[in-house]
Amino acid sequence: MIGTDTNVLLRLLVNDDPQQNELARDHLEYVTASEEVYVPIIVVAEVCWVLSRTYRLGNAAILDALRALIETENFVFQHVDVLVDLLQKDHMAGDISDHLISLMAFQAGCRHTITFDRAAARAVPGMELLS
Repeated sequence: MIGTDTNVLLRLLVNDDPQQNELARDHLEYVTASEEVYVPIIVVAEVCWVLSRTYRLGNAAILDALRALIETENFVFQHVDVLVDLLQKDHMAGDISDHLISLMAFQAGCRHTITFDRAAARAVPGMELLS
């Protein structure tokens, strides 16, 4: 098994650097023929944040990109159960990364997640404003 970093997945998804996109595709096609690619949950959170902030994609497009990654054969996602829960949400308000944080905390047994982010506290179930 090999791990992957955020920038490799982003090159696959957005193809903003054709040379790096080709390198990533070629390498992952070669690797996945014989072994698995591990995707840490922090990489998923970073991918969501970059797609939202840098590429200005909406939640629906980001969730579609995550679905495509999760359906990629031989990709192994850390906390895939949390990602499956995340992908079942329709019409998600707020940042996907905040939803991921809240879901991870809930899975760990937390009653709620405290934040100074007013928008997250309004939009994300399980987030509470610290004031």
